[in-house]
Amino acid sequence: MTIHETVETALTQSRQHFWVGSEGYSGSQQAFEVGDIAELFDVAVERGDYAETKVRAAGVTRDGRYFFLAAGCDTTGWDCQSSCNVAFASDRSSLWTWAMGEDDRRALPKTLSTLIELQESTS
Repeated sequence: MTIHETVETALTQSRQHFWVGSEGYSGSQQAFEVGDIAELFDVAVERGDYAETKVRAAGVTRDGRYFFLAAGCDTTGWDCQSSCNVAFASDRSSLWTWAMGEDDRRALPKTLSTLIELQESTS
């Protein structure tokens, strides 16, 4: 399964979805599909026993919303005990600071390096 297919599975087959704005975000919290993603900055997929999967992804939608997606399923697969949580942020820095936890930051190192490159290019 490709990275995009894994993210699409998380978005479409999870039984529970939570779409929230992170600290200071006042834009749309409308659900999106994989075709609405303009860029994935970083994706981490952890596979466990049998069908157990944990997906983390950071990116931006075509309408300019930055997002962090955390999804997973247990050994029964995506159609049983699964969830997909998406937090939106107004920019990459807010995404890193407010939408992600410490474990998420460690799992997505490219997101940090992209953020540092952006900050250096604007200084």
